[in-house]
Amino acid sequence: MNLKPDFVATISKNIKEIEKRTSLVAKTQQKKPSSTKNSSKNNLQQTLDNISKDKTFFDYIASAIGYKEVISWIAKKTNILDVNPDSAQKTDKENEIYEFDEFRTFYLFKEIFTEIYEYQVQDFLDLFETKLSCKVTSVELYLIIAYVASTESFQQIDFLYIFGETIFNALSGGQPVISIPKLKSFGKLLGINERKIMNTLRDLNLKEETVTFEEFEMVFFSAFEELENTFGRSLVTGNYFQKKDNKNSTCKSGCSIF
Repeated sequence: MNLKPDFVATISKNIKEIEKRTSLVAKTQQKKPSSTKNSSKNNLQQTLDNISKDKTFFDYIASAIGYKEVISWIAKKTNILDVNPDSAQKTDKENEIYEFDEFRTFYLFKEIFTEIYEYQVQDFLDLFETKLSCKVTSVELYLIIAYVASTESFQQIDFLYIFGETIFNALSGGQPVISIPKLKSFGKLLGINERKIMNTLRDLNLKEETVTFEEFEMVFFSAFEELENTFGRSLVTGNYFQKKDNKNSTCKSGCSIF
């Protein structure tokens, strides 16, 4: 399961334009520098431009601006549907959070991801839909988009570092623990072998029927670390999320964008 190129291109373009406008506004608010300072500022701008060019799609969307752009795209897509128009409801006007039924969720998955299968959508719904409404929200959909983006640039540990607590709360329904079966189901959705999860639980000497957030974090840190050591590297490494560099400096301390 990968992100569709047109989805990535649209979101990236919108975020870059917003960042550019923000940068221009900041410049106009500064005093006009001397020619020497101009030269220095131009060099700085060139450096910043080069850093921007090195950004991954995950870097772009793992921010407050990125979150809003993804949610805005989702809202526009669902609004064009004529069938079952009440299947998307805004449940939180301030934070632009929407609820989606099974029909609209499947439609959005097909619009966002390549090679998507019905069982994958059903697994997603089974994990995140609330018992009362039988719907999922745009927050959970955003989290899956962010995860897939992280896999394409080998930033799964960055994903866990930034979004781990939000995901755990979504899975647990606000409770302090989640069950082992749910832990394994979430791993399956992310493409992580069940045997790997059970081996990690054994290695960590976790024998209970439930796991806390800290244990949940350790299990997936171990799984993601193994993947990134094999196929790529993360920006977060060392003893429990010690930063290797400051490329994702907006979220150095595990910030929340919700």
